[in-house]
Amino acid sequence: MTLYGHGTDASLAYGELYSQISVVSAGLGLDVYLNRLFGSRAADSRFQAILTPTVYGQFFSATLHDKLSDEKFSDGSTKPATLSLGLGGALALRYRIAPLGACN
Repeated sequence: MTLYGHGTDASLAYGELYSQISVVSAGLGLDVYLNRLFGSRAADSRFQAILTPTVYGQFFSATLHDKLSDEKFSDGSTKPATLSLGLGGALALRYRIAPLGACN
């Protein structure tokens, strides 16, 4: 049997617990068109390469509760003291079907 304990002598089986999780996540990214690095002819190409570096921020909180009594079981130690930051991004390759100026 697997038991969960939170730093005290009290413990419960995982099947006797449920969790409430709260997550708020946001990211801010900037699109960088890589074609422009290779000159004006590459900038007008139907193929586009786009790099998007992104900074992410996240608030996270999780608490454990006893299923039978609905009492809070954990002490909230899973909650970070501040905002968590992360770095990430994406690389996209796109192909434009319509020629330039077709939408005018």
